[in-house]
Formats: sequence, C-alpha cells, structure tokens
Amino acid sequence: MDKKTRQAAGLIAFGITFYVALSNYKEILYMLAQVGSVIAPVCSGLLLAFIINVPVNAFEAMLTKRAARKDSKASQRKIYLISVILSVMLIILIFAVIIGLVIPEVIRSVSNVIVMIRTHWPEWVQFITESQFGSSFITDQLQNLNIDNIITQITNNASGTVSALMGTVTGVFSGIVSGFVAFIIALYVLLDKKRLSVQFRKFLYAHFNTEPVDKFLDVCSLVQATYSKFLTGQCVEAVILGTLMAVAFSIFGLPYAGLIGALTAVLSFVPYIGAFISCAIGAVLIFLSDPMQGIISIAVYQVVQFIENQFIYPRVVGNSVGLSPLWTLIALLVGGGLFGILGILFAIPLTSVVGTLLGRETDERLREKNIRPDSVKISR
Repeated sequence: MDKKTRQAAGLIAFGITFYVALSNYKEILYMLAQVGSVIAPVCSGLLLAFIINVPVNAFEAMLTKRAARKDSKASQRKIYLISVILSVMLIILIFAVIIGLVIPEVIRSVSNVIVMIRTHWPEWVQFITESQFGSSFITDQLQNLNIDNIITQITNNASGTVSALMGTVTGVFSGIVSGFVAFIIALYVLLDKKRLSVQFRKFLYAHFNTEPVDKFLDVCSLVQATYSKFLTGQCVEAVILGTLMAVAFSIFGLPYAGLIGALTAVLSFVPYIGAFISCAIGAVLIFLSDPMQGIISIAVYQVVQFIENQFIYPRVVGNSVGLSPLWTLIALLVGGGLFGILGILFAIPLTSVVGTLLGRETDERLREKNIRPDSVKISR
C-alpha cells in the first residue's frame, strides 16, 4: 500500500470514527465520566505525591548534610525513607493541631450559647408576651394548625428526606475513601520514586529522540524546582498572614485570636475558599458570644486580607520564584479568571517556568546575533 492510499484510508477511518462518536456522544460522555471517576484517585495521588515531595526533598537535603558533618555511614536509601516518614508525620501533626484547636473552641462556643439562652430566656418570653406576637396570637395560630395534614406531609416527604440524607452520607464516605486511596497511592509513589523515575526516563529515551527528551526532562526539573520554591514561599506567607491576623484580632480585643490565626495560616493554601472558610468560622464563633464583635471581626479580617494580598503576597511568593510583584498579580488574575482555583494554585509557578524558558530562548537568540545579553541597557 503506497503513501497516498494509506493517507486516504486514514482519513476514511477518521471520518467513520468521528461520525460514530457524534452519533453516540451521550454514551461516550458517560463512559468518559466513569473512567474519570475510576482514575481520579490515581491522579489525586500523583498530585499529592508531587506536593509532599517538596518537604521530602527538604528533609533529605538537611539529613544528608547532617550525616556528612558527622561522618555517618547512613545509606541514602535510609535517609530518604526517614525523610518520607518525617514529611508524613508533619502533615498529620498539622491536621491534628488544627482539629485540636477547632473542636474545643466549637464546644466552648456551644456552651456559651446554651448559657446565653438560659440567661436571657425570661427576657425573650416577656418580649414575646408584650409584643404583637402575644399569647392570644400564638394560641390562634396553634388552633388553626391541622395536625393530620402535617403528619401526612412529613410521611410523604420522609422517603425523599431519607434518600437525600443517605446520598449525602454516601458522598461524604466516598470522598473519605477516595482521599485515603489517593494518600496511599502518593505514599507508594514517594517510596518508589527513584525506580519510577528511572523507568520513566528509560521509556522516553527508548521511544523518542534524545534531543526532545533532554529538553522535556529539563523542563520537568525546572517545574519541580520552581514549585518547590513556590511552596516554600507559600509557607512563609502563611505564617506571616496567620501572625498578622492573630495580632490584629488581639489589638481589637476580639476573642479566638490564636485560633483564627492558625486557621488562616493553614487555609491560606486554598485560594479564595480558604480565606472565606476561616473568616466565616471566626465570625460565627465570635457572633455567638457577641454579635457586634462578630461584625467587627469580618471587617478586620477583610482589611488584613486585602493588605496581605496587595502588598505582602506578591513580594514574598513572587520573589521566591523570581517573579516581580506585577507579574505575580497578573498571573493570579489571569489564572483565576481562566481556570478558577486550580489556575490560582499553579499560575505563579507556571508563569515563572514560562518566563525562565522565554528568558533562555531570548538570551540564545541574542548570542546567535553576537549580542551579549548583559550588554543590553535601558535607554533614557
């Protein structure tokens, strides 16, 4: 079969496949959704392994230097296993600290609400009695109620309520199981990282040309190094934001300053939603004890958050990956506008990688024209 015949056969096969796909697009979309639900824990595990790999590398470098100073004969494999264990323990410790801070404060707030109800209940009863919603009004309303109709409505809606409740419980349980599976996959990937890396490199060099593989692996190394710096800067920024929030709440005499600061620091890793959750939790807890202070807490939180987003975050996180505050803000705006939360999470390191690659290409083109990159000056 000559080349033209193969091309014609290929076009015909593509046309038939495309027609069949359009004719059965609902079934194909359903199949893709099923496949996506199956591989979602695997993808989540790989992403989680990529993130946990950052503290693993930090612990590994620190332990390697310490072993070299003490002339220790500990193998690199042993050092790596200890680094993985320390990273996992660090993550578990962070979650334990947050849970240990939140649950006691929630219990204390509920207790305060119960005490407040017991204290002010006579005043509320007196207010209801003296207002238009007096006892006669309440009595009339109770007499007009049809108990049989209420029971019938509750019976008819019981099945739907139970189904909705079971669906919610099933969804939560499925999410917990998927998260646990993703964590186990991430753990296995980290423990077998070096062998998987060698196998991946062998596959690439065996099936593709050497030059593009070298460029691809160089970009992968750049992405890993950039994201490591980004996560380090994000951790520094989280500590700064949590400290600022705790100090601001203390200055204004608001309760739960330490708790709100800790929640803000941890949830700052989740853009937009994290700030909303920490602000909402703080406002609800404070509102239960003092409504006016709850409103003040929202205002204080938003002011501190605005100052941090506009002046601190671009400098701390942007400088960690080599971006100016201007490009950091542009990356956040564009990434968030196009891809939402995922865009915000990866916009800054991705922009830094693209900028580095463009800078390399620009310098190479200048050298091809016999122009030294450092010789280009700003004209005034």
